[in-house]
This record gives sequence, structure tokens and C-alpha cells, in this order.
Amino acid sequence: MIRLPSKTLLSIVAIFFGVQCAHASETKRIYAQALVDQILTEHPELLVIGMHATAPGETVNKMIATNLDRIGKVSDDDDLKVFSTGEPIAEPAKGRFESLVAMKTASGKVIGAIGIVFMWKDGTDTSGFLPAANAIRDELASKIPSVESLFEPAAEDGMLLHPGPTMEIPYATGKFDFLEIDGARRRLLAAHEKSGTADFFDLKTYQLLARVETGPAVDIAPDPVSGSYFVSASEQKKVVVVDGDAFKVLKEIPMDGELDALLFDPANRRVYVTNDEGSHVWSIDADSGKVASTIDIPGAPEYMLYDSKADRIYLNIKGTNEIVVIDPSKDTIVAHWPTAPATKPHGLAFDPKSGWLFSAGTNGMLAAIDSGTGKSVGSCEIAKAVDQATFDPYTGRVYCACTDQMSVVQETADGVKFLGNVASAKTAKNVAVDPTTHWVWTTFTDGANSYVKSWRP
Repeated sequence: MIRLPSKTLLSIVAIFFGVQCAHASETKRIYAQALVDQILTEHPELLVIGMHATAPGETVNKMIATNLDRIGKVSDDDDLKVFSTGEPIAEPAKGRFESLVAMKTASGKVIGAIGIVFMWKDGTDTSGFLPAANAIRDELASKIPSVESLFEPAAEDGMLLHPGPTMEIPYATGKFDFLEIDGARRRLLAAHEKSGTADFFDLKTYQLLARVETGPAVDIAPDPVSGSYFVSASEQKKVVVVDGDAFKVLKEIPMDGELDALLFDPANRRVYVTNDEGSHVWSIDADSGKVASTIDIPGAPEYMLYDSKADRIYLNIKGTNEIVVIDPSKDTIVAHWPTAPATKPHGLAFDPKSGWLFSAGTNGMLAAIDSGTGKSVGSCEIAKAVDQATFDPYTGRVYCACTDQMSVVQETADGVKFLGNVASAKTAKNVAVDPTTHWVWTTFTDGANSYVKSWRP
């Protein structure tokens, strides 16, 4: 289990959300934050970087820029000690190496402190980390003419997403499938299919809470009443129920076929899970664990979601290039909506305010469909080979996870507009948005370890 230390020398890693900071898009980005974003983009080995300084006209030294949601936090004793003495502090912690070095201007004047946290495998050599931190310090110093310059408005850099925290799961090589959010508990739910686990992360503290052995997990859904999680374990043909407090398997529900996408319908207290072979969807009573009904579908399924306002389930059918609409009160299909020009639709997202569905095809097209009429309201190109997609109501953006890149699409009054692609990773085929911070999350493996990566808009 990977955890951030409960007591650490770096205030940038001691994350508590007693007061929610303003969302990054609500305030003008300062030059210091632009430098942080640039360093994180150029140094993927970093987990965290944060700048501490005293703003002109103020007397309190604070966090002024970071990839964590801690801007404005008053600097602690270690930060102030490095600022006053110029002497670094550095030590390993579980899964990371933490360093705190003096922040300097191009002329060599000490103006604050920089916290730099590196990815680190426990037990390996640490001798190179402090020199690496000093090199980053010097790289930044060459771009800082004065402390005043750090607080000036940053020039637009054209970045759609700015790097956020990254968490590592060492020695976990298997690829992930769907990624979900438990908004009530602020948890990230990662179906770690090829590792045979359901992985749970705390988005308030950036901790890996637990890895529960469930078999080949494909999708995870929370039950807001019981606090449990339902996990579809594909090849083992079972739905696994996990205790959301103890992170223990409570029971297993055997199924008649291999499983894929899964969702929880809170209004009808049903768990819906698709048959990966493409013949039907099962409806399971969440309380008894019994299969309530079987719904025949016209072809191989992909992602599905629930519309609480309309009490409808929308399911992508990749074999017939359509969305089928399921009435959960009767467990029957009530409509078929073509996804053209998107073909082999995988990703599916939904804006509950406009009622628009966004179906992402592996052919590199995204279709917007009005859930009130089933008619197309627009389309745009995205990267090919999309898998999961999600929608952020705050920004009005659709995020589409594709091979090596994340396509970003803006919902408009007239339809949808492609904004661009953000580099991710070859195996980063899933995406979820934290509804509190609006940060975008994905998971991937490099063949040696696995990672949970984030961006902020």
C-alpha cells in the first residue's frame, strides 16, 4: 500500500482540505505557477513541486505555486528554516524522496524555498536526488529575475491541462480498465484488471487506501446507501461486493458469462453489468445479490451510464454503432439511437444539464446526441482508439482517453468543438474527473510499475 506520510517535512505534501481553495480556472495564473507547470511537464519523475515565498507588501511566507491544491497555505518551520539558512533538507519516505531547497533569483539571492518530491522505489540508491533537486532549483533560478516577478500574471501557454499529482504503485505491472469516482467519499476507483485488484485512492490526501483482490476487475461502482462497492470481475464471471470501510470482500455473485461495464442505479437499487460477449445485460438486485432480469442487446456492449432525471440507462453498442436506451423500471430497451459519424463507440459521457450524450468512436469521431430526442446535435474529430470518456459540468469539457493522448472537447451552444490533445501514456485508456476540484485523472503502467496521474484544467 502506498501512502503519503502522516507527518512530513514538506508542507506541500501535508494535504488537508479544511478549506477548499479557489479553482485554478477562477483566478489568473501567476508566473510562479507557470514555472511549476513547465518543470512538471519536463520532469515526469517528479510527484510534487511547490514554491514558498512572501508576496510583495505581505509579511507571511506562504505556498504560492504547486501542483497540489494547497496554494495559500502558510509555510511551516522547515520551509522557513531553508529560506533563512539556504541549507537543504532531504529524506526518503515510502515511495518518494522529499527535498526542500532554497529558491533563488538569477543573481543568487535567496527568496524562498522549493519543495521537490521525486518518485522513489524503497531501498534503492538515493544519492542522486539532492543533486537533481539542486539542478531543478538552478534551472528555475535562471528564469526568476526577482521575487516580484513570481507574482506577475503569466503569459498564456496554450496548455489545455496542467500537470497535477502522480501516485505510483510499485511492482504492479498490469493494465487498468475503467476508472470511476466515488464523489461522496472523494475516492478514485481504479479497476486494475491485469493485476486482479480493485484499487482505491483517497482524493483528499492522495493516498492509495487499498488494493483488494477481486480477480480481473473491469469496472467499479459505489452503493451510496450501504457504502459498499460492486466490482465486475471479467473472466472469472462474477460480481464482487467489497466493504467500503474495511476493504474486504463481502460476497461474490456468480454470473453466466464474462463481464465488462458495470453501473449502480440508486433509484431502483439495481446493479447493471454487461456481458462482454455481447448478448445481454444483467440486472442484479443490490440488496439480495440475485439476478433480477436479463436484457437482450443487439451487439457487443461498451460503456454505460445512468440518467437519474429521466430514469434511463444509456449503453454504447460498438457492433451496431448505436446507443440503446434501457428503461430500468421494466428492464427493457425503449430506443435505439445511431452514433454516426462515431463508429465502434467506446467512450460515453453525459451532461445532465443540457441532456446531451457524447459517444466517442474508435474511428476518431465524437458524436453529441440529444437524450430528449435521440437526434444528433453535432460532432467533431478526436484521437483514434478511444476507450473511456467523461464530462466535467464545471468546464463543459468532454475528456476522451486514447492511446498516448487525451482528447479535450468543449461543449458549445451549437454542438461540440475539439480543443486539442494532451500527451498521456500508451496504456492510459481511462479517465475520470473529480467533481470537487475538477482535476482529470487517468491510470497507466510502464511495464514495471503502475501510476495514477492527474491534470488540472
